[in-house]
Amino acid sequence: MNLNYECVDAGTEYCPCNLALTGDCLTCSRLQGKEFCDCGWNGVCVYNEFVQNGRRTAGPRTAFDASVVSRRKFDDLTVLELAVGRGFAVRASRPGSYVFLRRPDQRECYDVPISVLKTGERKGTIHVAIKELGPKSKALLEDGPSRLEVRGVYGGGLQGVRYLQPGYLRGKRVLFVTKGIGAAPALLTMQRLPEEVRADWIADEEKVGKEFLDVYGQDCPRESVSLAQPEQLAGVRERLKRGGYDVVAVMASDYFVQVICALAGEVLPQARLVWSNNARLCCGEGICGACTETTADGQVIRRCKCQEV
Repeated sequence: MNLNYECVDAGTEYCPCNLALTGDCLTCSRLQGKEFCDCGWNGVCVYNEFVQNGRRTAGPRTAFDASVVSRRKFDDLTVLELAVGRGFAVRASRPGSYVFLRRPDQRECYDVPISVLKTGERKGTIHVAIKELGPKSKALLEDGPSRLEVRGVYGGGLQGVRYLQPGYLRGKRVLFVTKGIGAAPALLTMQRLPEEVRADWIADEEKVGKEFLDVYGQDCPRESVSLAQPEQLAGVRERLKRGGYDVVAVMASDYFVQVICALAGEVLPQARLVWSNNARLCCGEGICGACTETTADGQVIRRCKCQEV
């Protein structure tokens, strides 16, 4: 088995998932149909959990009704605060967390994945930033809904998320590079960094605006740039050279993820890379198959649940 990938849900309350029933488990070789174990997984045995539970799965995450506590408008960007309960809010505080949202009167095909921007564990709320781009996001915000259906929490919003865990980051230096709504998952992470972590933030304000970043990133000093300008991309290269970063986290469109990660790999080959998953967030459960990808060695992986390690 290729150990360059692991399931983001392995060993959590959502494991084993429904993929165990079809021989598609991403971790367990026994649940993939093999007669022996060669999974290399160091956590709780997925196969044992499946058998001990009567060969039943933990089941997919189910949607629930959440009230809209507050809303704030920034041009065509809207931030909603949703009442989800304390336990849910705590789980949603982890880097890479996202949820699916839709209006209660709409079908499941209107589910839209949204990164968690901020959590309020004491109040039991989460904040999400929604930009009106296509039919799903427009329908979601139409007429200012008082309640939304929430499904989650999902943890695969970022690749390389293990390098943003507090235990790994202590004593290290990290650079966040964001463009547009990619600032949301970055802000969720930056607001919870250990004090001894040295963090810098380069932000392209296009599509979200300065006011939004001032409000939700007021405790996170940033350098504002336009990544579309070649001279400012050259400035990012110089920042990488000077910074000597241990982790470079890029949260932007696929194009800029590719460009900035290539720069980081060239300038700081020893640095760990983290990047936004973007179009890989389809059903979130690995069931629909829209996120599947075949690697060079023929391994089929589900990008919404797989983490590169």
